[in-house]
Amino acid sequence: MRVDSGADGVTYECPADYYRAIYYDFIDCVSSCISDRFDQETFGIYENAESVLINTINYKEGEPEDMAQRLNDVIEHFTTDLHSYKLKSQLSNLSGSLPDEHGVLQPLIPHITSLQDLISEMKGMGKGRLFFEQVNNLIRLLLTIPVSSATAERSFSALRRLKTFTRSTMTASRLNNIAVLHVHQERTDNLVDDEIIQEFVAGVSIRELTFGTN
Repeated sequence: MRVDSGADGVTYECPADYYRAIYYDFIDCVSSCISDRFDQETFGIYENAESVLINTINYKEGEPEDMAQRLNDVIEHFTTDLHSYKLKSQLSNLSGSLPDEHGVLQPLIPHITSLQDLISEMKGMGKGRLFFEQVNNLIRLLLTIPVSSATAERSFSALRRLKTFTRSTMTASRLNNIAVLHVHQERTDNLVDDEIIQEFVAGVSIRELTFGTN
């Protein structure tokens, strides 16, 4: 406006007014970013899937029509990864009951309030969870949805350190293996070096002759 019409610049009566204007701009920016983050389509799918798992297994929360629509939206989104009829049947079975040693009916899975509760119960089933393959697939899909792209971006940034100019002839297979070790550093630190060395030496006969078998 000062360039076009010669209007006076913005003035503030005191420093407090100046920083108050900056504060309000900052709050508006944060609110807008939060709204954009939670209005994403992927977040809606995650919310629907989690709600379907929790409310269907608890079998008494939420309207049936609402849950049916949410389940259909989830199946439509993961159309190549989930089987519609099997998933609905397995969710229905998880909400059922089994008699204990005294003949009293007990819920197959007790009341759950979060996805982590369901994961813990499914782990406690042992091999029995193999009967609920589609439910396991849906849980795996939810666990692989990233909250943000920061982790993936950090992984890509590591490539500059992994494949340097002196490693220009590195194959894609070796680069992938090194990248996995770098990304999962906690698991890498827990590896037993002696076992890896023994497996490496045993892989080729010339190594066994050079280094021995012990």
